[in-house]
This record gives sequence, structure tokens and C-alpha cells, in this order.
Amino acid sequence: MLERLYSMDPAGLENLLFSSSRLEKYFRGGSTGKAPDKGLSAWRPDLLYNAAEMFRRNGRSALARRCIDMALSLKADCPAFNFARWRIRRDAGDAAGAKKDLIKSAAGPRTRAFLTWLDAALDLAPGPLPAPAAPGKPLEKNAVRDGGLSKKLSDEGVELITKNDLAGAQALLTRAVAEDGENFEARMDLCYLAIKTGDVQLGEEQCGEAVFLAVAPPKHAVISKDRLSSAFYSRGLFYLTTGNKTAACGDLRRAASEAPPGWPPAVETLERAEKACAAAK
Repeated sequence: MLERLYSMDPAGLENLLFSSSRLEKYFRGGSTGKAPDKGLSAWRPDLLYNAAEMFRRNGRSALARRCIDMALSLKADCPAFNFARWRIRRDAGDAAGAKKDLIKSAAGPRTRAFLTWLDAALDLAPGPLPAPAAPGKPLEKNAVRDGGLSKKLSDEGVELITKNDLAGAQALLTRAVAEDGENFEARMDLCYLAIKTGDVQLGEEQCGEAVFLAVAPPKHAVISKDRLSSAFYSRGLFYLTTGNKTAACGDLRRAASEAPPGWPPAVETLERAEKACAAAK
């Protein structure tokens, strides 16, 4: 099913995967011919895992990473998911980050057991394993997670942007997202740097990650009213900068449609969308 949808409408598949309501409607509406027996929460992690593997095979490493990260956010202690993330990051040239992820995942008992077995069977220990995770106190409903070191680094990065030290800002913001991949503000700031510098690789990853976090925000995230419109607007500007008028057209239109009342760039967004869409025809 995934391969067929990907060949027919890659952008549509991306929107489907990262929206629980669209997925539910797609299956329950009979688009597949047969709805899954279990609820969405039961089968969505495996769907995202299979999508990640498909995108990896097709060379879409950033999209593969988004899928596997979301799968792990729904089912963290899964050996197959953690091993897939390791392979995706390694294949993308981030061997150090891949190893760090795999070692960190060993705090979960199932993944820890898998890695211990892997060491014994193949002598492929990824490094010293951390202590098993102690049960943490769950956050209260509507509690906001402390940004910690990641927020501190991203705040310092923004200060460097105001001083026009873009290289220094990028270094700090990159550290911020390495510390906390769910730092939406840091992703947005890195997307802004990609727009300023025209760095295609940086923009594809960071603008895409910002949109992903806006569409599927993590638990206990601070949700601003303009989160969706701002993320799509930024990625649309990145696509304009790099000459992808078709993608810019779609993102800028989405930004305009998601804009809350009184959003400052609303008029400008519509104007840019019209120009981009006209150029894409």
C-alpha cells in the first residue's frame, strides 16, 4: 500500500502519515477496502516504521528519520524501531549520532536485552550501555516540559543571529536540536538560517522537521496559535529561495489557510503564494 501511494502522490502520503485524523478517515472511510481491526494507536507505530524503511530505500533520509522518530515517540522501547533509526542515521552520514541514539535507547528493557544479545552473538557492542531507566514521574496534564540545555543553547543561538554571526548561531542551534530533537523554535531558527544562506541540505532537514513538529506536536509542547502557519510559511520561503516554485506554492497556500486572525504575514503570504503558484504552472 505504501509503495503504491508513494508512487501516486508523495506529498499526499507525507500529509497522511503525520496526521492521525487523516489516517483514521482514510482507513475508516474504506479507501483501503478493509479497515484495521485494532485502533489507530495500535497500528500507527508499525505503519510509520514501514514508511521509514520505504523512504530509506528511496533515498529520502530526512523523511525516513521523521517517520522513525515519530514511531519511537509512540512506542519507545522497540528494538526494531531503534535499530532502524540507527541505520537511517548511519546511512545519512551521521554515524556518531546513530551510535549515540542506539546507546541511549538501551535504557529500555526490551532494547537493552536486544543489544546485549547482539553483543554476545556478533561482538558488535555499540558501547557502554546506560543504566536501565528508572520510572519517571509523569508530567501532569497540561504541564509544560522544561527546555533545559536545549533551550539555553537555542536562546544563545538567536542572540548570535541578531549579531549577524550566522556560522556561530548555526553551531549552537545544531547542538540545541541534538540535545532535544523536539525543540521547535530551534528548528525554525535553523530553517531561517537556511533561507538566509541558501543551504539546501540544512533547509530540507530543518524546515521539514519544523513542519513535522507543527503538524504533529509532541506531548506537553507549548502550542502557539500561529505554529502551523509559521512553519509552512518558513518552509515555503526556503523553497522560494532554492527555486522550487511548486513546493513553495503548496506550503505558502497552506500557511495562508492555517493563519489565525490577525497573523501579521497573512497578506504577504497570499501574495507570495499567488506568485509562486503562477510561476509553477
